[in-house]
Amino acid sequence: MKRLFVLALLFSLLSSCSGPLPAETADPTLPLPSDSATALSETAAPETEPPETEPPETEPPVPEPEPGFTVFAGECRTGKAGVTSQKPGAFALYTRSFSEGTVTGTLTPGSLSKTGVVFRVSEDRRSYYLFGINASKQVFFSRVAGGRETVVSAMTVSAGYNGTDARSFRIVAQRDAFYCYLNDNCYVFFRDPEPLDGTGVGFSASAAGATLSGFSLRREEREPLHADVLIWGHSHMQLWSQSKTHLA
Repeated sequence: MKRLFVLALLFSLLSSCSGPLPAETADPTLPLPSDSATALSETAAPETEPPETEPPETEPPVPEPEPGFTVFAGECRTGKAGVTSQKPGAFALYTRSFSEGTVTGTLTPGSLSKTGVVFRVSEDRRSYYLFGINASKQVFFSRVAGGRETVVSAMTVSAGYNGTDARSFRIVAQRDAFYCYLNDNCYVFFRDPEPLDGTGVGFSASAAGATLSGFSLRREEREPLHADVLIWGHSHMQLWSQSKTHLA
């Protein structure tokens, strides 16, 4: 009996002293729980600045020169939109280039001289086209190549012409085709199988007192004028002074 009591007391003491077993130490080689992996994946990567790159070098646009004329031969009085010959043999080029498009202005020969507009002028000024009025009262178109001039078209101006008249002109250049107007009348159409490729444009006069005024360049090509009625006749047609009213 005494032995049983001692055993019971000993078992009771052992039961009261024992506690929960200590937790197992985590193995660092084992994979993390899913919630820990999610927390790590949500952590933002450290920001890194992109390497500095220099912008590509671009050349600034070349400004267009101021409008005006430069005299290469003879003597002229020049301005932004006009030039007047002071001596025979005037040759002046506009500061801006021209190859295709429309040229407009007003020509006043001042006398029975050879006055006109040159365009597609080469750098050495020995090749170009020339549209103007000559001493024979003709509206003409010349092709000058290497200093040699060939008149490819010429038409006599109607009766009553004199050199003091101011006449508007328009030249339309389209690659190898050229339309030339005087007072809105198309006097010249010329297609060149070997078109000149110069870019100069300006004024030429064989005598003093000739004037080019209201000079203007446009890059667009205006369509040639068309007419519903064409009247073909000699100088007496000018006596029909009311023709525009009668044919309105």
